[in-house]
Amino acid sequence: MEIETKAHLRALAETYSAIRKASLTSVMKEAASDGSLLTNLDQGRTITLRRVDEIRQWFSDRWPDDVPWPDSSWPRPEPRELAEGSAA
Repeated sequence: MEIETKAHLRALAETYSAIRKASLTSVMKEAASDGSLLTNLDQGRTITLRRVDEIRQWFSDRWPDDVPWPDSSWPRPEPRELAEGSAA
């Protein structure tokens, strides 16, 4: 499960980074308030499921309608309406 979780977060971040034409570090700073999160996970750090859910929700809330969610084995959380002024 842990390997799949890390792979899913990386797929979300890489896809979103390509869409936004932004670095993974920048995307993860926005999504997780931690630009080094993916590197830390690759180095063996752990992450709680609650934190994974928060990050997945952040991506879902901002995911473009015309881009498929990258991993169908992890269903996309229902997007919430963003408050005015929230970063897209």
